[in-house]
Amino acid sequence: MAILDALEESYELSFGHVQPSGRRLLVAVDSSGSMSGGGVTVGGTRIGTPYEIGCAMAVIMARIERGNVHVIDVDTSVHASRVTARTNLREVATWRPSGGGTDLSLPFSWARSQRLTVDGVLVLTDSETWAGRSHAAQELAAYRAAVNPEARAVIAGMTAVGYTIGDPGDPGVLNIAGFDASLPQLVTGFVRGGAAVV
Repeated sequence: MAILDALEESYELSFGHVQPSGRRLLVAVDSSGSMSGGGVTVGGTRIGTPYEIGCAMAVIMARIERGNVHVIDVDTSVHASRVTARTNLREVATWRPSGGGTDLSLPFSWARSQRLTVDGVLVLTDSETWAGRSHAAQELAAYRAAVNPEARAVIAGMTAVGYTIGDPGDPGVLNIAGFDASLPQLVTGFVRGGAAVV
């Protein structure tokens, strides 16, 4: 148990001191079937499935933002997430994604239908998306028109696949491929209003 506690503490310390954005954030973790396969590799070492890493990152964002975060799971519908700021890595390692297809326009359309006012949406995915009647970029535009015109989006593709659901021409969208300990700092800085160039 002491070793697991030490690993947990090391994990948290690996993200360094990240200044909270002070903004309201929606974190959507892709919970489709593909998120349980393969693995996320950092420095040549496999550190977990995309779903495990996505949930772990959602926990870190909840801790950094101190209550200004709403976390959901997304496949072809939206599910309540088990993530809280108190969730530990041992818990996350026992979780499995809901499975099924992937519709990554849902974080934006769901937030619009719920009238959930957020300043940023972080989508954590393996980018294997195919379902849905509208594109994520269209739903982000609809969310901006209906709820918050200044809303920003960060699309974190934890596996590099050569494409993204985020519009590369939209200055309010940051597309990230791969994963390392700088991700929380990139997210908070961008949601605060930083430039998309990193």
